[in-house]
Amino acid sequence: MIRGISWWQLGITVLGIYMLVAGLRGTGDWIRARRRLSDASARLLKIQEENTKLKGEWGKVDNPTYVERVARDELGMQLPGETVVIVRRETEKREEIGKKDKNDDSLQNWEKWARILRL
Repeated sequence: MIRGISWWQLGITVLGIYMLVAGLRGTGDWIRARRRLSDASARLLKIQEENTKLKGEWGKVDNPTYVERVARDELGMQLPGETVVIVRRETEKREEIGKKDKNDDSLQNWEKWARILRL
């Protein structure tokens, strides 16, 4: 016994302080775990939204008509036996015709057309 405090009371006090410190540390761990869970939930929601968007795009892309259009328009591909013709805008053609006609008076008509059509 230490000055009116029994060993039993001292043991209970030490045990209480230990439990208080351990509880505070556990509370900090719990708060960090909740924060990680919240961050992971936000990332999961974002990934699920992106997944839904990609599934919608896949439905559009997984179509033979779409594949053919992309192959023709964006890649310049063609089926066997076909010829790709690129038509320029009307204003570009007029400007080019005017410039070439002024500069190339010595050319024959068919040569001018060949230049316009880039043959």
